[in-house]
Amino acid sequence: MDKYNIVYTNAAANDIAEKFQYITSVLHDRTTAERWYARLKDAIWHDLSFMPEKYPLYNEEPWHSKGVRLFITRQEDRKSTRLNSSHRI
Repeated sequence: MDKYNIVYTNAAANDIAEKFQYITSVLHDRTTAERWYARLKDAIWHDLSFMPEKYPLYNEEPWHSKGVRLFITRQEDRKSTRLNSSHRI
């Protein structure tokens, strides 16, 4: 089985940081924020490092030609997306 390296786009990293900050600052629950981040990181690593083809390529350039995948954390909420570039290592 091939293994892939995961590289976060700046937009993805900023989105994750913003959501983490929201949970800690607005909801006042750092423990939940840390659990959410750990689950997200595990899901991204598990799915994209071994089966990136499971997720569609991002439709816009330059991301499409760079192999950036659209990682959706919740199927019913397309706003909860992550862009991750997966390269065979």
